[in-house]
Amino acid sequence: MYASHRTHLELLLAEARPGADAGYLADALLAALDSELVLFMRTDRGRSLDEIKAGWEELVRGVVRVPV
Repeated sequence: MYASHRTHLELLLAEARPGADAGYLADALLAALDSELVLFMRTDRGRSLDEIKAGWEELVRGVVRVPV
């Protein structure tokens, strides 16, 4: 399952950020959704699911922003 998500995300990132290391960025973005990290954020950090979603969306927006 991870491989298919990673491949799809890598293709989207390559399109959004030509010349960027789309493979690395895909792995980094997916790492932020790792179940152990999400559980840690919920239990130890007290973050809501909405906060985690908003943070991930902000991370994605930062990654796909085309540098000037």
